[in-house]
Amino acid sequence: MEFLTWQIFIRIKGIGRALNGFKKLKKIAQHAEAPFREFLDAYYEYLLVRNHYLEMKKDQKYYDIEIKKTQQIITSLRTALQNCHKSS
Repeated sequence: MEFLTWQIFIRIKGIGRALNGFKKLKKIAQHAEAPFREFLDAYYEYLLVRNHYLEMKKDQKYYDIEIKKTQQIITSLRTALQNCHKSS
């Protein structure tokens, strides 16, 4: 599915259901082209961190660490997206 479709799905269904969807999609993506697989992997990791952050957001010390993790994953996602656009 396209990136925008997943954004809409996450807003409607919530992060928990989106994670289940990504687990299934990740299995399918193992047979896909490398840049698309990189995109899915990076976005999946972002969602895992985001979901964990939402559960732990009350702890200020953890909040700082989580921001750094999320920023690293967003950078990976951005690189994967650029690779997808280059290959298409």
